[in-house]
Order: sequence, then C-alpha cells, then structure tokens
Amino acid sequence: MGERSGLLRADLRIDDLDRGHHGVYAVRLARHPSETAERLMIRLLAFIGHADTALNFGRDLCVAGEPALLQTAADGSPALWVEVGLPGARRLLQAAGRAPRLSVWAFGGRAAEAWWQRLPARVQTLPGLEVRLLAAAETAALAARMARTMRFGCRLQHGRCELTDAAGTLTLQLQPRPAGGTRPAPSA
Repeated sequence: MGERSGLLRADLRIDDLDRGHHGVYAVRLARHPSETAERLMIRLLAFIGHADTALNFGRDLCVAGEPALLQTAADGSPALWVEVGLPGARRLLQAAGRAPRLSVWAFGGRAAEAWWQRLPARVQTLPGLEVRLLAAAETAALAARMARTMRFGCRLQHGRCELTDAAGTLTLQLQPRPAGGTRPAPSA
C-alpha cells in the first residue's frame, strides 16, 4: 500500500535521442492513497519515455477503464494508451480497441516476467503493443528518488534512460519486449 496521497511536482529536461524529441516539462502527479512510490515513479518514467505535449496523466486508480497516461491526437481521439503494472488480457484488449498504440510498463521482477508469459498469444501480438519489463532493482532505485519536488535531466538513447538529479545518475533499461516473443515491438 502507498504511504500517503498528495500532489508531487517534477521538473524534467528530456533529451530523447531515439525519437529526436527534446523538451522541458513541469508535471504534476497526483498520488493516490493506495499507490506505492515505485508505481508513481514508473508512471513518471512512462511519461518521460513517451514525452509529448499531448500526453497527460490519467485517473486509472480512481476511475475504472482509464489509462495511467493518455496521448491524444489533434482531433481529440486517443493516440497512445499507457498502462502501468500487470494489466489483465481483457483490459489490454479493451485498451487496444480504444487507441492505435498501447504501451505497458510492467514491473515486479519475476512476477512481471510470469505475467508476460501467461498472456495469451492474441494479446502478445496486438498491433501497436509495446511492453517494457522493468528490472526490480532499477525500479526500487527509482522509487528511492521520489520526493514532493523532483528535478531530473533525462537522456534516452538505445533503449536506456539516464535520469540525473542531485543524487547522481540512475540508468534504467527500457528496451521494449518483442511482441509475441518473435517480432520487435513498435517504437515509441
């Protein structure tokens, strides 16, 4: 269970060399009372990985059927649906029906790997699906960086994210898992 709810602020300078995206973002994250520091920081990491002016945090812990993050197209329709955690096959199929791109940021070490293996092939091979299985040691180190106010320099390149703050640099592996275990997932 989470420690307490509240509003956190993160100032981000993002240099995503893989996508050619550079920007400065001041984001606010609402922490649900049931949310752990690890999950909140993975939501922030997912924002960094997909950073765009049309990307917003969702209300997935408060409202059933909502994403953790949602990017909208110019016409207001969903363009990218982001899930954090280990969503069920049904939820992923529903999300894939709402947006052309679906990104899952799975964490929990061996539990995440087992989750991926248990998903039916029809889910693993959904068009537009990308899955990142995050290492437990890395997400624990990321959670330790949570504070009411955070400031990160973020450099993304070759499937890695380097987060730099006053405590130093933390490197996280973000390479998407190949869909269905055979073909590469679409890039962000």
